[in-house]
Amino acid sequence: MIIKGWVAAAAVVVGLGLAGCSGGGEVAARPSHHTPTAEPGGSASSAGSATASPSGTSSVDAAYAKVPKAARAHTYAAAQAFAEFYVGQFNLAWAKPDPDAIRPYAASRCKSCAAYAQTASELVRDHQRVDGDVVTIRASSWMPESTMRTALVRIVNVQEARKVLDATGRTAWTIKREPNEQEFEVGWDNGRWLINEVRYVEVKR
Repeated sequence: MIIKGWVAAAAVVVGLGLAGCSGGGEVAARPSHHTPTAEPGGSASSAGSATASPSGTSSVDAAYAKVPKAARAHTYAAAQAFAEFYVGQFNLAWAKPDPDAIRPYAASRCKSCAAYAQTASELVRDHQRVDGDVVTIRASSWMPESTMRTALVRIVNVQEARKVLDATGRTAWTIKREPNEQEFEVGWDNGRWLINEVRYVEVKR
């Protein structure tokens, strides 16, 4: 199996092999880039706040204080915004680097998320960092298969060509530029969204 996209980058950087790739299979459909109107718990414009903490700890509350209001409501649009927020935190986790930039926003069962965080941990350990954002979002949409408990969000993006720099500023290795598409499974858990899994989407051309 060939691992593609920034899931592949995680596997290469950390040496995780297939650990960064979801076992959920590949999907051949493209997302429709519009926002349907029927949503659970309110409209796309409603901006709710989190009502409970998954763990009840102040550290989790502090992490969720960073989540935009648009990504907190129990709506499909908010799930979409949360997935986009996670991509931004992913970029930060590798560029800073800091695995805690993404850990609080993923469910424990998310293998891809664990691979991304592990990559950030390896970068910290080796005194390395990525020289900019790895992912640029081009388009996103929530899918009609979404439910009140689990929203599916497609994100069309570009994995940017980046350098992984060591402590002296020298290039340790590079990340290849390529177009990608991922499906984010976003789950509503105890009053907040969490990333349950990230899957690479095989697009037939």
